[in-house]
Amino acid sequence: MKTKVSVIVLLLIEVVCLASYIFHETKGTSELENRTLMTFDMVIKNPPAEDSIVYKATASERFEEALKDQFFGRDWVSLHYVDYTAFLDNVYVKGKRTIASVLTAGKSNGDMDEQEVTIDYDRWPVYGLPRLTIFPSQNYTYSKIGNLSRFGDTDYIFDDPIVNPPDPVQVADHAAQIEHIHELYPDVNFYSYYVSSLNSTNWFDEQLGFDTPDYFELIAQSMPIYMKTSRLIYQDETGYESMFYKSDHHWSCNGFMQGYEDIYNMLSEDYQLSPLKTPVKIWNFSDLYGIEYRGSRASNLQELYDGYDEFIVPEYDLGNRECYSIDLTTGEEIPVTLCLWDTYKNGEMYKERYYNHYIVFYCSALGEDGNYYSNEYYLIRNKDSHTGHNLLFVTDSTGRAIRDVLGSHFDTEIYLDYRNMSQVKVDEIIEKYNVDTIVMNGLGAVWTGKEYSFHFTDGFGEE
Repeated sequence: MKTKVSVIVLLLIEVVCLASYIFHETKGTSELENRTLMTFDMVIKNPPAEDSIVYKATASERFEEALKDQFFGRDWVSLHYVDYTAFLDNVYVKGKRTIASVLTAGKSNGDMDEQEVTIDYDRWPVYGLPRLTIFPSQNYTYSKIGNLSRFGDTDYIFDDPIVNPPDPVQVADHAAQIEHIHELYPDVNFYSYYVSSLNSTNWFDEQLGFDTPDYFELIAQSMPIYMKTSRLIYQDETGYESMFYKSDHHWSCNGFMQGYEDIYNMLSEDYQLSPLKTPVKIWNFSDLYGIEYRGSRASNLQELYDGYDEFIVPEYDLGNRECYSIDLTTGEEIPVTLCLWDTYKNGEMYKERYYNHYIVFYCSALGEDGNYYSNEYYLIRNKDSHTGHNLLFVTDSTGRAIRDVLGSHFDTEIYLDYRNMSQVKVDEIIEKYNVDTIVMNGLGAVWTGKEYSFHFTDGFGEE
């Protein structure tokens, strides 16, 4: 009897849905959403052009979009969607707090690397529990060298320890931008990966004489619940030194390989990605051609500092792909070859004392016209990938090193350097390239810098 009732209910639902399409007047545009809608006549006989914002490659994709766009009452649902999701998010957070406080009162949380974790809204103000793996505690010292800091008695130079929390207003503004993207495109998935530089650890608290904030955890606490978060972890001095350059502020070969793996693992929880890639070869250009790499911090200190690094780059099999530099003004896609692989393999690189090999190698794009393009707004189309997912990778310069290998797991990748976020409209990128995944990566400013903000066609957040 119950089965019969269930079948009848399902049939009634299908009849109502079908009727909603038959008797509902077809709409070509949505005034509420300010966008073109997919109509059923576009599925077969009149498909939209490839440059259309509603372009879909296959009839099945167009049919699916038409079902969504022509559903009866869509405007009403769209109008109230944000209110309902905000309400549900609040219910979720409050419920999570209540349940967690009951389950963990007086106990430690064994899921957090066997460290004691209890509900603490002073330490973790929004969720009461950490969203990131707790960073290992160590006790090290530093000394000043010029306007920078020296790690113990090593040649590793870093920015002074961060002693203040991130600006809550700026972080809230960035979270609001993400919320706005989510309101416009609720099917887009969001991820953040924090590159833990030495100055963002608490390893110098004993020397400082006070507790420094967990900078990235405080940022993560302000991010929406639907944004997945992770960060680079190293256990001690040896781990740090294996992942970062001595003389430069970027992560080195081992560091960005770990970052790529961490981001891949976070994404693969949601997507069926192609297998994690391992390098086909590790190129040590210092051994091959005698390069002594003196990075940004060595260049800053000049004669005060005599350390240097080896310049080592992993090479991956990236498959069959097309790469383009996108003109920030016109949107023109200019065919390019990314990275200076041929130049460095042939030993034709510059070897001046303070030549910035990391920036030049990864940033450079050589056009078919013989010109170099380095506006750092790139498009990669992978012909071997058929995941059905398209990535917008928003990052500071640390992302240059993992741009290609991370993007190889997606049909399309848009690489947007954070310095160009204000030069483009993020909603136009999402619609033009059918983006369904946004990964934000970096040392901190991507989530805190006022000048590094998403811009929108509707002017959201602009003064």
